[in-house]
Amino acid sequence: MENYLFHGSLVSTQRILYTASDFARENLLHLQETGTLQANNPHKSSRDKLASFLFFLVEDGEGKLEYEDNTYKLKKNDCVFIDCSHPYAHYTSEKNLWKLKWAHFNGPTMTHIYEKFLERSTSPVFVVDNSMLLIQILDKLYQTTEVDSFTKDMEIQEQLSSLLTTIMKKSWHEGPQKSKGKKAKTIFLIKEYIDLHYTEKLSLSTLANQFFINKYYLARQFKQYYGFTVNDYVLEKRITHAKHLLRFTEKSIKNIAEECGFPDTNYFSRVFKSIEKISPKDFRIFW
Repeated sequence: MENYLFHGSLVSTQRILYTASDFARENLLHLQETGTLQANNPHKSSRDKLASFLFFLVEDGEGKLEYEDNTYKLKKNDCVFIDCSHPYAHYTSEKNLWKLKWAHFNGPTMTHIYEKFLERSTSPVFVVDNSMLLIQILDKLYQTTEVDSFTKDMEIQEQLSSLLTTIMKKSWHEGPQKSKGKKAKTIFLIKEYIDLHYTEKLSLSTLANQFFINKYYLARQFKQYYGFTVNDYVLEKRITHAKHLLRFTEKSIKNIAEECGFPDTNYFSRVFKSIEKISPKDFRIFW
């Protein structure tokens, strides 16, 4: 770990370059660099093919981001989350020079986490009403990295997890129950219906017909709002209920399968094992 202070004609920065342990790089979310930048003059920074993910927050001022053939205008409280293996460039405006806080990081699951972020946010840029929580997380990450500790890599993972959770909360679209429009509210009502009737025979087509909505629209909107398909959500509800019955009742596996909406025991066992990586019988024994 190296702490750098730099004051130049283009920028003033305070940053920490961090080299995580082999264990952290192979198993944890790990930090590569974090810090604060104040532009002193207009400038442009371009990167490509970095094995890194970058989050930065515009604390003040204005600028632009070029990323994946798009140009985004940025202002105070705008946030950026990008995959740095793709080419990108950012630059401050000429008149309203910006101040940024950022963190470069990576991890063995980051590609999938970033895919989930894009699936729900649809844009690498989002705005927050109040940036204080994100600023506090980035400041705590910086402070954690400064302190010598044999658990530092675990503490850094904790801070990065907090950062990612906050990014998801701030960037993801609100649920359909809060959205305007009849169709959006219908998606929420369908989820409520599944919550009550998941043990019954359900399909995308029957739900669409019952709620007078196009099944392709239903499939697309349900996945966008909730992050999983209708079928996956029904299975999650059934398997969760089955796990409860396996642990806390003496009902037979055949009866549990029927009660949870599976047409036969063999199908129930195949689905259960594909999700839990253990058979219903072994789950009952070992849990």
